[in-house]
Amino acid sequence: MEIPAKQKNILLKLAANTIEEYITKQEIIKKPAYLNCKNLFFAKVMPQIFKEKLNCFVTIYKDSVLRGCIGSLRTDESLYHNIIKYSILAATQDGRFSPVSVDELASLKYEISILAEFVEISDSEDFLLGEEGLLLNANLTSAILLPQVATECSLNKLEFI
Repeated sequence: MEIPAKQKNILLKLAANTIEEYITKQEIIKKPAYLNCKNLFFAKVMPQIFKEKLNCFVTIYKDSVLRGCIGSLRTDESLYHNIIKYSILAATQDGRFSPVSVDELASLKYEISILAEFVEISDSEDFLLGEEGLLLNANLTSAILLPQVATECSLNKLEFI
């Protein structure tokens, strides 16, 4: 799901500020969205999409290499709250990596993937590579493949699946 660049930049700054506050002070940003958070300024009226119950993933990169990625496929929370929650979890709870340290903060980059509703497909030709992701279910296991993975790794559809 695409959102306007200005709103996406606000969400990226929210992720960065959330992680910085949590890593440096062990505090979770709890200020209402219309207050200043460091260098982050939200308009007094939060865009509607920030209030919607949308699934998302927060991905962290250090020197263009994956450093953490966590999100959810089901939510009862607003996108705004999910960005805060999954930013902290991606920085501290991704089992593939040690928690982010204070020394790393300046070199981190962030990406936010907002998930649209899932649509079942029966054929690999039924999705747009690089624009749509996949949720794979097999037995009791599932995996999500975010759209940008195919592009970043130069994968064709068969390799992506």
